Amino acid sequence: MTDFTKEQLVEYVKGCIEHAERFPGVEIADKEKVIFGIALAALTAPQSEPEHIANAFIAAIEKEQDRLHGEDYLMDSRDCIDVIREELQRLNACHAAISQVSDVGPQLHTKDEEDSIASRRRRNRESNTRARERETPTQRKARLVKNRARMAIRRKGGAA
Repeated sequence: MTDFTKEQLVEYVKGCIEHAERFPGVEIADKEKVIFGIALAALTAPQSEPEHIANAFIAAIEKEQDRLHGEDYLMDSRDCIDVIREELQRLNACHAAISQVSDVGPQLHTKDEEDSIASRRRRNRESNTRARERETPTQRKARLVKNRARMAIRRKGGAA
């Protein structure tokens, strides 16, 4: 197996994204652009050494404590909280880069999330259809009047 440097992989992924951009509207190219965008975000995000978040916080506090005053100094809770906030922002950088790749699109959803959203919309449509089948003419008229009033308010710029 060949070893690659991070820089080589970043350049390769950038080339793949540029190649996929040559084919706008092609589904496979769009998918590859998203996948390579995630790979690029993961490759360029700052890396976290500790595997567990608690270990990351402890390591950050110890590092800050050593940097400031040596091993005898004990940081108070306010100092610890500030260090934890900074470390949490650093750890979330990779996650944020992966979940919202700006060059690829506004937001990425996993297949499960898309299925969940689609199935929720489908269930809502089916439920509304069943409700409309059961409504009486008087109920239908009241619903339509209410919808017309709501749309008139929206057109005028007011809240519904």
